[in-house]
Amino acid sequence: MITYLNGEFLPEDQAKISVYDSGFMLGHGVYEIERTFNGSPFRLKDHMDRLRRSLKYMELDGDSLVATVSDATLEVLRRNEDEIGELGDVWVHQIVTTGQGDLDLVGVSQPSIVVMLRPLRFATFGPLYDGGGIRLEPSLLTRHFSGAMDHRVKATSRGAWLRAENKTMRANQQDSSPGQSAMTVIFADDGSIAEAVVANLCVVEGNNLVRPPRYDALEGVSLKTLCELAEQLGMKLEERKLGLYDFVNANATLVTATSFSLLPALSIDGIPLDQNRDLYTKLLGAWIDLVALHRGYDGLFFSGAKDRQVFGRDEQLDAAGDAGLSFDQADAFEGEHHLVDRGWADAEVVLQVGFGRRPA
Repeated sequence: MITYLNGEFLPEDQAKISVYDSGFMLGHGVYEIERTFNGSPFRLKDHMDRLRRSLKYMELDGDSLVATVSDATLEVLRRNEDEIGELGDVWVHQIVTTGQGDLDLVGVSQPSIVVMLRPLRFATFGPLYDGGGIRLEPSLLTRHFSGAMDHRVKATSRGAWLRAENKTMRANQQDSSPGQSAMTVIFADDGSIAEAVVANLCVVEGNNLVRPPRYDALEGVSLKTLCELAEQLGMKLEERKLGLYDFVNANATLVTATSFSLLPALSIDGIPLDQNRDLYTKLLGAWIDLVALHRGYDGLFFSGAKDRQVFGRDEQLDAAGDAGLSFDQADAFEGEHHLVDRGWADAEVVLQVGFGRRPA
């Protein structure tokens, strides 16, 4: 795919940056990641606003750089339209560093800008939707630190995140139960729960959606989306410190992230958590409506990246030809995944159709 690097659009294998870049030497930079739905970036403005705030914190010209990054992002998506159509949907990754210099930043004058695309790992999170979810795992090695870098800055220096991600991988190796995936909890300095690695957390208490304080964690765009959808469903928002007591006594715990949007938490530190699947289904349905994907007759059904096919009770799969399937193939696909008999699509259908993948 085509990548943007410092004013040039290059094949990704030709996009190379200096070993003297401060982002490589010092981890001195900020970044954003969003995803596409049907080939369009989701909430690009929100991500660019957060990037602007991070850049200003790094003492860079946020307004000017964000304008460049935003224009480059749209152009990269345009130039990769065919590849995105084949993949289904993609990550969109923007990185801005303070540029090329030496170890003490002497000589740094021109920031480096990269915009690149990566395939979404549908197979990782697809099976988690249909009755599955996230196991939250604590780690003694993972904390947010007070100091030079504010928690709200999406910085390229990711030492704590790497520790948390290593714990996540170990937990998944130890327990590979189908329909479940581990995710490591990140704590605030006072021991309260701030977020999870690559995700935000919140709990449901009655009709209230409760989130940790925004000054303790990265202000997630997906979390902002969930809060807006919850308000539309008549829920009240609350912001306060959350600990283990709050999670084990909540009516539900929700996990938001760019890739999978919204999933329920099943447990924390091995303790089963209550789940409100009806509320989760309503919130996920509202999210699907927001990103303009289709809903079927009996539940949540989804469209492909370009094919716009709908799988529902009375559908005759009129778009089967557009999807590259014969009618017999489409009919067999429908029968194999029980789409007529079940109100919810099979997990594989969700990952293939709902989040960009076409049925194989």
